[in-house]
Amino acid sequence: MAEDTKEDEKGYYYDFGRFYLSFTPKILEDGTQNDHSLGIFYTNALKMAGEIRFRSIETSGSDLVWGIADSRLTGEQKTYEVFLLPLNYHFFRKAGFTLRAGAGVYYNYNKSESKG
Repeated sequence: MAEDTKEDEKGYYYDFGRFYLSFTPKILEDGTQNDHSLGIFYTNALKMAGEIRFRSIETSGSDLVWGIADSRLTGEQKTYEVFLLPLNYHFFRKAGFTLRAGAGVYYNYNKSESKG
């Protein structure tokens, strides 16, 4: 089994035989986004796989309240997403880029808080 580990400023990718794990943080203009994935290939050709992916997005900002002078509204928003892909096909895999398609289930949870 081949082991391949890559780490750079864009995240972390770990490939061990049929298993793969990745973590990709991103700095957004108004917050952060973190992507985590864990997968297993069903075939030796590393084409068919099952995967679970988590994404968290946290943003914050402030704005003026419309029509009211000297006002300020601040807010925070948190989004959590889960992708369960029991079947996905990898058409193309290279370091830093994968082209794939699959079928599965998606769950999204949003939480917003505003103060003004």
